[in-house]
Parts: sequence; C-alpha cells; structure tokens
Amino acid sequence: IRKFALKTRNSLSGKQIKSKSAAIAKKLFSLPEFRDSKTIFTYISFGSEVSTREIIKKCLGLGKTVAVPVADLRKRNLIPVKFTSFSALKKSRFGVQEPDLKKSGKIPASDIDLVIVPGVAFDLNRNRIGYGKGFYDRFLSRHSRVKNIALAFGLQILKKIPSGNADMKVMKILSEKRTIG
Repeated sequence: IRKFALKTRNSLSGKQIKSKSAAIAKKLFSLPEFRDSKTIFTYISFGSEVSTREIIKKCLGLGKTVAVPVADLRKRNLIPVKFTSFSALKKSRFGVQEPDLKKSGKIPASDIDLVIVPGVAFDLNRNRIGYGKGFYDRFLSRHSRVKNIALAFGLQILKKIPSGNADMKVMKILSEKRTIG
C-alpha cells in the first residue's frame, strides 16, 4: 500500500501539489483547532507531500509558535524544535529538512496545542500509513492529549488500510475534497 500510495502521490505535478495544498491550508485555517492553537508542531514538507510552507508562514504571521520535528534516530522519536526560518534548515538523514537542534532549541511537548501530521496513505477510519519508521506513531502515542490533524491529498485516502497495535489513528484528516473526523 505504501509503494502504491507513494507512486500515486508522486504522479501529481508541481502545479497540482501547489493548488491542492492551498485548498487544504485554507480549510485548516478555518478550523477552531487551528485558530485556538498558540504552538503548532508541523512537518516540513518535501517531495510530493502536502506543502506546509504557506501554513508555517501563516502561523508565524499570526504570532503562533511553530515547532518542527528533528528525528532522534537513537530513540526513533521526534523532538519538537522551534522553527526560525527556512534558510536555517539542513537536509537530514532521510532527506527531510530539519533545523539545527543546538541552534534552534527544543520546545516542550506540553506547550504544543496542535500537531500537523504527514502520511503516505489514510483511510476513512482515520488510520494512517507513514514512511514506515514509526516516528509519528511513537510521538502521538506519547502525547495523546494533543489535538492532531493529518493533511492529505484526496488520492491518498483509501477505503481501508491495515493497522497494527502501534499505529496511531489521527483525530482528523483534511484533504482538498473532504474532512474526515
């Protein structure tokens, strides 16, 4: 399923990614979960993911604190780090851009009001398949009180995907076509 979903998502053109991402961002901005959040933990998009660049800019423009993940490879978990600028990012081991942990500073998970979750595939029951390393599942399981919203293109939402005991459901999925949850 992961390979199929990635291949399908990768078939989108840059123009399609940009327009669909803008529609998803607009829906996110209208949600009370977003409006009421002071500190938002969001992924930094890469490749054919739903773009978070405009979401991050909007958060900063509204005076929100933005945390982005740095992967703790030893513990296989995510460390929330304060986002300062796109120019301060560097490529990590997985090709994802990350800030320098030493320069940016950690943000306590207890300060986070909303987590924006990426994924490769989702289903109508709010299950998700990520890239297969379990970083987001571990983070969400440790911080289950925090609201979370997954961003996905409509073509990433399947009727049903398999899920295991370690897989965390998301609270809500936003796509350009619908909202689930």
